[in-house]
Amino acid sequence: MVRSPMFVLAAALGLFAGSVVAQTLEWSATPTSLGPLLPAGIQMNGTATVEVAGERFVYIVGGNKSTAAGGDTTRIHYARIDGTTLGTWREATARLEGGGTTYHTRSTVGWRGRIFVVGGRFNEEGEYSTTYNGIRVFRPGAGGDIPADAIVHYSGETLSPSLDLLEMAAVMAESRQHPAEGVLYVLGGGSGSSKTAAVRSFRVEAETGRIVGADASGNLASAARLLSPLPAPVAFHQTVLHDGRLYVVGDSPASPTVTFATIMEDDSLSAWRTTAAPLREARLDAAAASFGGHLYVLGGTAGTNADTRTTVFRAEVGENGDIVAWHPDTPIPVMPGIRRIGATVTPDALLLIGGRLADDAFSPWVQLATVARPGL
Repeated sequence: MVRSPMFVLAAALGLFAGSVVAQTLEWSATPTSLGPLLPAGIQMNGTATVEVAGERFVYIVGGNKSTAAGGDTTRIHYARIDGTTLGTWREATARLEGGGTTYHTRSTVGWRGRIFVVGGRFNEEGEYSTTYNGIRVFRPGAGGDIPADAIVHYSGETLSPSLDLLEMAAVMAESRQHPAEGVLYVLGGGSGSSKTAAVRSFRVEAETGRIVGADASGNLASAARLLSPLPAPVAFHQTVLHDGRLYVVGDSPASPTVTFATIMEDDSLSAWRTTAAPLREARLDAAAASFGGHLYVLGGTAGTNADTRTTVFRAEVGENGDIVAWHPDTPIPVMPGIRRIGATVTPDALLLIGGRLADDAFSPWVQLATVARPGL
């Protein structure tokens, strides 16, 4: 069949609905300011979205501000989001104890009206001296505020390996084995020059947010389940749940390797596999998200801060969950390059909050994207 020149051009540009090379993300033309609470920006913050009493809220948990703006923070900020409209940022009543907390960018998740924060590092009197060895669970109330007494602490002191690590990744999935529960998966992490390939899961009651198996004092020794380890130790990576599988992206030093495993009927994981297609470029400190039927990797660095990118890649996922190709999608606008980004999704929007820019400044913006072509 002979195709017209216009047909060939349209196909090359990805203008047909069935094309896998068409760009799918539409970024808001103007980023939303974090406002007077965080005028100098923030990085390495935890980010999560939860629904409370029929309203949806976005949370910024701790993070690192510039030295001039006060350094690491114990504060929690929140804003209501309605569709793609983000409300005014407010400060929650509750704060993080023990000094400002960072390095939990990838291990903060929202689920069933609660926020789960795994690990992180305290900045006590200007010294990065303590890592948080456990899991904190926050319960926002009506209107989005978190009362001072609405934090539950679980200790990982007796776990082996412990949760005494930085930049672990965590994701929450609905349990396949226990319908009234979720499963919190915790993967990798590092401390100093060492990294781990360990993967653990924790059962969580949907109604109460309680971690099943923790004792009365909050010790997690009997609550953790050790699962199939990653093929290699990782840190500063990102993990995302997409279509019943966990995907692990990036490493430190920067790596193009992507691995994945399937969640089984008993909530364990299959053996990990390396995807057929690695990322088009090595990544460290990137964000990743499952949104609108697509799997995205956003920003990050190919090495140093000077190598920070605004690039967005979209995965082409095969029937067996393997990634057979990565396609460039719409880059993150405005920024000269961004890493250490807080990322979260709602049914309507993908949000990137804060981050470290290529010029070493911290981002005071929320970048919001919608999907122009869902499920392409």
